[in-house]
Amino acid sequence: MTKYQHYKGGTYEFLSCATHTETNEKLVMYRSSEGETYARPFAMFFENVLVGDEMVPRFKKIKPKNQDSLMEQAENYINNLLKKYGAPTPP
Repeated sequence: MTKYQHYKGGTYEFLSCATHTETNEKLVMYRSSEGETYARPFAMFFENVLVGDEMVPRFKKIKPKNQDSLMEQAENYINNLLKKYGAPTPP
């Protein structure tokens, strides 16, 4: 479950992407923490907006608390493999 925070403060769960059947516009389907479901154009969902004098993401991805440690574990694993076996050679 990927969650995003709107620049005004609300928290939303990313549900899926959809394509408008007549215009082929790509849409993002998302749900508020109150359970309401919304659709917004993909480009608008991921665009930056001006807040004061700073550009910020309209929706900022919220990283799970353990994501950094999982990424670190994966990087350590790969680095250990590279040390043990060396870099792969192209075919």
